[in-house]
Amino acid sequence: MYGSVGFWVGALVETADIFINGTARGTLFIFELIVFGLLGMIFGLVLHRSRENNRRIVRSYHTSLESLANAVAAKDDETNGHSKRVVRYSVLIGREMGLQHRLLQQLEWGALLHDIGKIAVPDAILKKPGALTDDEWTIMREHPQMGYLMVKNIDFLKEGTDVVLHHHERMDGRGYPHKLVGEEIPLLARIFAVADTFDAITSDRPYRKAQSIEHAREEIARHVDTQFCRECVEAFLRLDTDDLLRVQEEAKILDYETVQLQKLKHIS
Repeated sequence: MYGSVGFWVGALVETADIFINGTARGTLFIFELIVFGLLGMIFGLVLHRSRENNRRIVRSYHTSLESLANAVAAKDDETNGHSKRVVRYSVLIGREMGLQHRLLQQLEWGALLHDIGKIAVPDAILKKPGALTDDEWTIMREHPQMGYLMVKNIDFLKEGTDVVLHHHERMDGRGYPHKLVGEEIPLLARIFAVADTFDAITSDRPYRKAQSIEHAREEIARHVDTQFCRECVEAFLRLDTDDLLRVQEEAKILDYETVQLQKLKHIS
């Protein structure tokens, strides 16, 4: 298809040039038409091949990052379905804000790996059923920095590393690890913070059942300019409830797969 489109584009370009400048007649016109058509066809085929190669590269990048995310899921019972959901929520918000495709891709990858640093957190802390001590919280709060150190040298993960490092920052400067304030927090991390909190409120936790989407919307709106970026929250509030429900329904399949993974891990 790219070749035939390129042929006709090339032919049309040459035809337009001839009509404007009146530089060819008869056989010469037909010859130039064919030559420019063939050049257009070659360009179209090269462009198609380039795009196919880029798509393959992006797919291989995504597969590699999913493998890393699955390593976290194997360690933390709650991470797999959570990671997949917040990826979808983040992209929905980013798309509503009009992010370009490249930044949406970085947002998706950063969201997928946001908890990669939990690999470095001891199981005794990560899976502790009760409240953490102050010392344990200090260790837990190191996971964004640890995650960043793990992914900072991945060449294709550029702005995505901002999500890994800064997803627990707050607009009022009371977050961690760097206590950034306002727009000091990178945009992708601000978007993710909204998605992450929404998923936390609408998911089952050991200490409470999942809350409604409407309750989550109200709770997030209450913390604009203190915990969350106003622009990101406004975009989130514009999202269709059906789109959010669709993410939750599809994630139930992933949650089932996580349970099976954990069963196999305990058996082995």
